[in-house]
Amino acid sequence: MDYTSHTKGGIAIGVGAICLSVKVGLEPGILPIMAGSVIGSLLPDIDHPKSFLGRWVRPISNILYGTVGHRTFTHSFLFIALIGFLVSHFDLWLGVGVAAGVFSHILLDMTSRAGVAFLYPFVKKRIKWF
Repeated sequence: MDYTSHTKGGIAIGVGAICLSVKVGLEPGILPIMAGSVIGSLLPDIDHPKSFLGRWVRPISNILYGTVGHRTFTHSFLFIALIGFLVSHFDLWLGVGVAAGVFSHILLDMTSRAGVAFLYPFVKKRIKWF
């Protein structure tokens, strides 16, 4: 997947998060959810120096790539929970959007042959849909 596919997935899940929030009677922050979901949809690939985001923050990307590798920690349920929790302390709806965007990225990467280590670091086996 390239970054444009992940961005589209982030937009789609952001719209879904807004609709679900309205459906359960909440008044969501539309802009923070959408911004967060787009950012979150790109965030997992920070673990690869040649990714769209990895090129912008190459030192962080190199450290992650060298220590945990690609599609492990930043493609895990633990990462979704941690990043959503941390960002929610600044803005709840932004945290919801970021977590949703990261989740969409991971779901899309599960369609690749390499899969993702969704349960990392507890289970290192990669999960894929096909």
